[in-house]
Order: sequence, then structure tokens, then C-alpha cells
Amino acid sequence: MDLLAQTREWAKQAGLNGYDRGRHNGDLRYMVVREGKNTNQRMGLLIASAPARERVLAALDDLNTRLRPLLTTFWVGFTDARSDVAYAEKMLLQWGPGHIQDRLGDITYRISPYSFFQTNTRGTERLYSLLADWGKECGGALMDLYCGSGGIALSLASSFDRVVGVDSNADAIADAQFNAEANQCRNTEFVASDTEGFLKILPASKLAVQLSAAVIDPPRPGLQPKALQALIDLNPSRLAYVSCKPESLARDLQKLVPYYKIQSVQPVDLFRIHLTLKRWPF
Repeated sequence: MDLLAQTREWAKQAGLNGYDRGRHNGDLRYMVVREGKNTNQRMGLLIASAPARERVLAALDDLNTRLRPLLTTFWVGFTDARSDVAYAEKMLLQWGPGHIQDRLGDITYRISPYSFFQTNTRGTERLYSLLADWGKECGGALMDLYCGSGGIALSLASSFDRVVGVDSNADAIADAQFNAEANQCRNTEFVASDTEGFLKILPASKLAVQLSAAVIDPPRPGLQPKALQALIDLNPSRLAYVSCKPESLARDLQKLVPYYKIQSVQPVDLFRIHLTLKRWPF
């Protein structure tokens, strides 16, 4: 709240106004805040409209002075996109390392501005504990689709001989690779690729032979039809599906239930649902 109040006061004094999404005009679009609940590190990202760039830059010294006591690291970004997304094509680091860290269980994670990481740390700890129970004593290889910065993959690494995470966000994969090395998770590897493309080439790889389980944590629309069919064709023995939209989950389950038995469904209070499935016959 202090950060928001300071930003608002700065904007008033600098003559900068809010962005009107309907009319697509204005100066300041978002103030994104990411916080490590277990490290007390905090990252801010002010996203402004591209036409306001020079006026924002001219007033930045005052904003930096106001926010430095409240943030570990701070970015300013500019965009002229019409879409209502908190993303800037051009970013300027004002101070700090450009990322924050948070710790869940025994793993410390680096989190960059646009790499995916669950926003509810306490709920995430509960989610990861459920997945850890699911993955105990599995062995073999685990495939983590839509892995983000490696949260699930690294939390399950001790239960598998090999873990491969896949995500189309190159920044998230860079964080995942860094996190694996920093936490000495030697049996993990991460691939920057879209899910459909990765699954298309997977049957010809050694991983397909080793594969014993898969975790799927797709975006709200769920699995694309071709990716879902490729997963069914690959036929891992066990699946854990982490979903943030029940409608997408229900649709995908209709395709999966001819091949898998649903063993459990567990809601978690971070707008995610965790399921475990076992391959037929059962």
C-alpha cells in the first residue's frame, strides 16, 4: 500500500495520468509487484504507454527515490500494445539484480519479471506438498509440461531419476536452468519449446523410453487438441494435471478418461486444482 501511495503521489506531481483501456490513451498502465514471501524480496515493474516515455523518464529520479526503500529491484517498461496485458516490450532496469528469489521447502527459486511462478506462496507450498506425495518413490523419468521457472519440476526432482521441464517462455526456462544449478539438482533439464512441438519429437527420444510420469500445468485454455492427443499417444503411466480453469479441465478429462482412471481430485486455494490419474487397466 505504501508503494501504491508513493506511486500515485509521484504521478500527480509529474502530471501523469492513468491509462484508459477503452479509449487507448493515457500514461501509466500498471504497477506490477512480485514478492518473495519467504525471503522478503520485492520486485516492482511500472508499465507506461510508449507515447509517455519521455515524460516518465524525465520524472524517474523522484520515483526512484520514493520507491527504493520499498523494493529490492525495480523496472520501468513501455508499450504501445492495445491488449490489456501487463507486459512491456521495452524495459529499463532502475536498480537491483532485476529478479527476486523465494524459497519453498528446500528449493530457492529465482523469479524474473515475466517468468511464471505461482502468486500465492502459501497455497503453492500446499500444492507442491500434494505433488510430492503423488511423486514419492516413482523413479524413472518425469516430464513437466508448462514448467515455468521450474517450481514443480525441482520440487519433485528427488523422487525421479530424470526430470525434464518444457515451457515456451525463454525467460522462464533461463530461470529454471539457473534454479536447477543453484540448488544442485543434477538430474533436471529444461527445454524452451512449445508443448505440441516437444511432444511431436519426443517418441523418438530416450526420454520416451524412460518416461514414467508427467505433470501438466497448462494456461487457462487447457491443452491444445494436438498436444492432448500427443500426450495420449505417448501414454505415460501416471499423470498429475494442475488446472486453473475447471471448464478446461472438464473438457480435457473427457479425452483422458478412456485411458486413465481418476484417483483423486484436490482443490487448493490459489485457483488451481490438482488431479492424479492412473493409466488403464486398473
